Amino acid sequence: MLVNESIDAFVDNYFIANNQFIPHYKWKYYFFQKLKKPNKKTKEAIFEAYKINSYSKNNLLKRIKIIKKEIINDSLKEDFFPAHFQNIVKVKEFVKNLKSGIKYDDPFKEDKKEKIR
Repeated sequence: MLVNESIDAFVDNYFIANNQFIPHYKWKYYFFQKLKKPNKKTKEAIFEAYKINSYSKNNLLKRIKIIKKEIINDSLKEDFFPAHFQNIVKVKEFVKNLKSGIKYDDPFKEDKKEKIR
């Protein structure tokens, strides 16, 4: 079920990449075949990944492999686990500010310039 939901999310992503609204589930795969992006090979891979030939571990791994190779690596060209780099100086400044406390102004304080009589 999670594999199918992930494929469905990729299909939604392709609609967004084509500046299209995501159609109702009933019509989604009909209109997906008519999109300009992705290419024919990726579309075939997506439909192949949807097929459940058996409920075996091998079939599940085959479907996951299709998602990783054909969709993520080839079509979307993304890393599985991209590195996430932080600016450590900014992080340290943020932590220092948190430790010193956050001070807010009184939202009910009347401003002398804006006082209406």
